[in-house]
This record gives sequence, structure tokens and C-alpha cells, in this order.
Amino acid sequence: MTSLRNVSLSFGRLKVLDNFSAEFGWNKFTCLFGPSGIGKSTILNLLAGLLQPDAGEVCSSHKNIGYVFQDPRLLPWCTVKENMEIGLYASGIPAAQRNRIVSAMIERLGLAGFENYYPTQLSGGMKQRVALGRAFVVDPQLLLLDEPFSGLDEALKLDMLWPIWLRTRLMT
Repeated sequence: MTSLRNVSLSFGRLKVLDNFSAEFGWNKFTCLFGPSGIGKSTILNLLAGLLQPDAGEVCSSHKNIGYVFQDPRLLPWCTVKENMEIGLYASGIPAAQRNRIVSAMIERLGLAGFENYYPTQLSGGMKQRVALGRAFVVDPQLLLLDEPFSGLDEALKLDMLWPIWLRTRLMT
């Protein structure tokens, strides 16, 4: 279970969240809707531990979090393969296993042949697929998605949603 309890957060004089509470259950999809600037990304950043609230509490039992930001946020000095394996490397997974996991994801995302390309050599949709792959390869307990499919065509969006949907069906 992940929750925000009575969370308040301001950026200077701008109060983004004021005594906000929400619970997010295991194996559930939760979508946050609202106009731009209402605090949806801020909530995700709190859940990911990238921001700390001014007041209230962020509670999560998830140790393994995958996060896909609105823009890909790829490391420009790393190749497609290196960008995808960075979370696995940080988790101490051996090189041979990292290579197998990342190679399978690269194939799944239609990026075979681009493993050694750098972000500046990729299209916007390809960059977004690398970002999705980076989140998927760590097999996250909590997957945070901040408009992750906005740069993808309809067929690819559906293809990317399939592993998320299937995983939640198998776990319930």
C-alpha cells in the first residue's frame, strides 16, 4: 500500500497541495486527472521520493519503483542499452543478467539495432520507448507514469500498455 496522508507542499508562495490524502492499492491502476498545473506530477514526485512534503506523510512499502517522466530524461552520454540498464546496475544485478534483461526489452520495444545509439541519434518516440524500457526492466512494485505515451503512435501505445495490463491480471 502506498499513501499520502495530509500532505502539503508549496513552491515559494505557490501552495500546490494542501492537506491532500490518497491511498493507492496493490495491483491497481490509479489515474490522476486535472488541468495543467494542478499538482499531478508533484504527487508522482512525492510518491517516488524525489520531493519531500512540507507537512504530512508519504508512506510506501515499495522498494522497487519505476518512473516514466513526461519527457524521457535520458542520460545523453549513455547509449540506449546503458540508459535502460542503469536501474539494474544500481540494484547490483550481475552484468550477464542485466544484458539478458535489457536485450529482451530492447527487442520487445522494437529498438533492436539501436542498442549503441545515443539519445541525440533517436527520434522522440524512440527516446520515449527507452524511458519506458528503463522503468519496465527493474520489474517495479510501483510503476509511476507521467504522460508516458504522449509521444507514441496509437499502435505503439497499445503495445506498451499490454505488459502493464497483463501483469496486473496475473497478480490479482
